[in-house]
Amino acid sequence: MKRSILITLLFGPLSLASVAAADLKGGIPETLPNLNVNEQHQVVGSLIDVQFLQCFYQVLKQSVSWESYPTARLIQRIKNNKLDIIFPMGFTPERQAQLIQSVAVQGTSDYWVYTHDQPNLGDKSLTVGVKLGSPQASYVQSQDYEDIVFHNDYAGLLSMLLAGRVKMIALPDIVYHASVSRYPDNPFNFSPYIKRGYGFYMKPSTDPAQVARINQAATACRSKLE
Repeated sequence: MKRSILITLLFGPLSLASVAAADLKGGIPETLPNLNVNEQHQVVGSLIDVQFLQCFYQVLKQSVSWESYPTARLIQRIKNNKLDIIFPMGFTPERQAQLIQSVAVQGTSDYWVYTHDQPNLGDKSLTVGVKLGSPQASYVQSQDYEDIVFHNDYAGLLSMLLAGRVKMIALPDIVYHASVSRYPDNPFNFSPYIKRGYGFYMKPSTDPAQVARINQAATACRSKLE
């Protein structure tokens, strides 16, 4: 009997630990409208991504402890393996070359946003505002615009546009529609210019089996966003 108890004490907790998956460390961009991290390190807000995440945890059978950072710092932290996953992140070739990209959770569009008639997009001397570290910034830079103004958050870009400091700005559609509701007279116009997928990025050292589990959970829960 004593020998049986000793074996239980020695190996019982170890067996439980091997079954119970450890929490993941996750990060979200801190300037997304209506999406925040609370004191319990959980993502909260009115964006539908929150509903998707609840399903994601259940299917993955792992919880996530979230933090929020500026986008550029978020990318740096996961490159340095200080975070396991980041979400929701627009997909770009530059990010995919440095990190492990998940299956697409949903599609999104990027918008040119302006306050009058649509500017001549072929005019590379236009002053264009973009969020630092964003997919929109990468795209605008690739289009050889000569005067690009960077800002740390999307609200600041809208303020710059209204103040006339830039001719147009580039925003993801989900940010545009969540932000313009704060302006009763909605002085903005927009035109879509590119479509992209978005989802998770995983740290470079992620085990292939874990990559597969995350992709399976993301695929299973995509219907929550429809």
